[in-house]
Amino acid sequence: MTLEKFTAQLNATTFWKEFTFSETRFFPHPKKQVELADGIVKIGSLTLVFQLKERTEETADQEAERLWFRRKVLRKATDQIKASLGYLTETRRFVSRMSTAMKLR
Repeated sequence: MTLEKFTAQLNATTFWKEFTFSETRFFPHPKKQVELADGIVKIGSLTLVFQLKERTEETADQEAERLWFRRKVLRKATDQIKASLGYLTETRRFVSRMSTAMKLR
């Protein structure tokens, strides 16, 4: 079972299935496809965002492990989480502005 399938199954059994989505790619702007984090949990004002990385190649080389961790976890996963938080903030502002505009009508 892939990490993506495992995460989707875990989310569907941990949270209400109706509020979990295994497809996380979307188009925030035309012709620009991005992916949200692997998991986003919102409870009140608290938002938990997580990004999982799977290590598929085993090695006894500690330097190779450190390099993989730096590239995949500290850089890529961190950038994906930051981008996801940015998209969520941008969307919240957009929805808020639209709500305000609708009330003014």
